[in-house]
Amino acid sequence: MTVRCIPDLDRIAAEVSISPSKANKTLQASELVVDMSNMRTSYLLVSKDEDNRSYVLSIEPEVIEEKPPKAFTIEDLLPFDWDFPQSPVVLNDEIYVGRIGMSGGSLVGIAIAGIADLKFSLRQLKDAEPTGVLQHGTLTIKTKNDVIVISGVRNGANKLTLQGPYKVWVRSTGENVSNDEYKRLMNSQLDAIQKRKAEGDASITDEAIERIKSFVNEGRPMLIGSSARDVRDSDLVK
Repeated sequence: MTVRCIPDLDRIAAEVSISPSKANKTLQASELVVDMSNMRTSYLLVSKDEDNRSYVLSIEPEVIEEKPPKAFTIEDLLPFDWDFPQSPVVLNDEIYVGRIGMSGGSLVGIAIAGIADLKFSLRQLKDAEPTGVLQHGTLTIKTKNDVIVISGVRNGANKLTLQGPYKVWVRSTGENVSNDEYKRLMNSQLDAIQKRKAEGDASITDEAIERIKSFVNEGRPMLIGSSARDVRDSDLVK
């Protein structure tokens, strides 16, 4: 049995040729054309045994777009994109503030309550300074008063650990949440979480509640947000 597509300006069709083997006495040789213009699966009865078993041929149309080859460019490697596979964030070599888990985008933002709200990129940003260094998959950012270290960082379409060192351009958004405001927000969030747990939300564990309480009660800095997007032309120094 063979099935081939027939080029036709007015329709989509398939030509089916059936050639039975010598051992198959119930099957007759035949050729037919099946109109597939509606792009729906067609079923053809091929043969039927003496015990009434039927053999059906299913023809399912599929449109395959052939794309012409294009010139390979450096952009295909997404060299400036970031990948954070649950990368730990540590403040001043001793305070663990959380983890970043996201991938894609050449401009990344992080917010640590009471400490900093930053945007950074491997590309030279407007209103930014090269106060970050990426080396051996570790990103170190120095702010006016603190040092932020993010480990396990990867880059590019193939998610490679870059050896570097490479400059990282860092910009402060000036929108950082103060510690007092942060504690107020977290206390409000904690009340809402405890209420949901009391109402039967099994996804909220006692461990999660205690962890949030410790951050709030001890006044410890905490990673409260991260984001990523592509760098726009308006972001760059030209």
